[in-house]
Amino acid sequence: MKKHIFIVFAMFIILAACSSATTENIGKSDDTTEETRVFETVNGEIEIPNKPKRIVTDFYGGELLTVGANVVGVEPTAFDHPFIQDKLEETVQLFADLTGNKEEGKAFLSKFAAKAEEGREKLKEVINENDTFGIYELTDKGDIWIFGDNAGRGGQALYNALQLEMPHKNENNDQTLQLSMEVLPEYAADYMFLTTYDPENRGEALEELKASSIWQGLDATKNERIFYNDFDTFYRYDPIAVYEQIDLFVEMILESNQVTE
Repeated sequence: MKKHIFIVFAMFIILAACSSATTENIGKSDDTTEETRVFETVNGEIEIPNKPKRIVTDFYGGELLTVGANVVGVEPTAFDHPFIQDKLEETVQLFADLTGNKEEGKAFLSKFAAKAEEGREKLKEVINENDTFGIYELTDKGDIWIFGDNAGRGGQALYNALQLEMPHKNENNDQTLQLSMEVLPEYAADYMFLTTYDPENRGEALEELKASSIWQGLDATKNERIFYNDFDTFYRYDPIAVYEQIDLFVEMILESNQVTE
């Protein structure tokens, strides 16, 4: 996980500077100096507070809130940029360690594990063990992509938490793969979840996709097991977002099988 520490390096420069300035302003008194520790990053060692009281961050607001950190400032699009590549458990442990909130991190992971297990139990009697589940995205230019288990769009919830199977053709090596319409049937799944990147909300690309003979010929279309999902809801994969996505996927799958909770 150390390879990703540099991403939050700027955040702790701010923390260290604020801590230093506070200490200087009060005359460097030993009994008022905040305790610090050394944290190793790919750029070398930095000194951070043991228990940061106020955190300003460029990204990762969701990750910090997950472990109970006091985020007082965040870059406006922080919750729209899931760039961490570690698995969810590693991400939570990382931010819990950085903020001195290890107990909060453990509590969240315990809650997450319980939510994932609950979701798997609900689906156990509904889906076939050979059923496949695919995550796709359509762009406003008409391009189609398929996603793996760690590139957002709900992959961590669907594949890691609920432990559902990817389309057999998708080896998950690159996490994202652009598909042509001609090969789309090879990457199709029994259950297909589609988000659409359409910042101007024109809707033309989605209408064209739905009208295509290839899309209409997919088994998932015929069985009414294609789900058109909100881009913003499934784009993120901070731990809080993934936790909430578990229920969303479970509800969609149950409803498609006409099962009510």
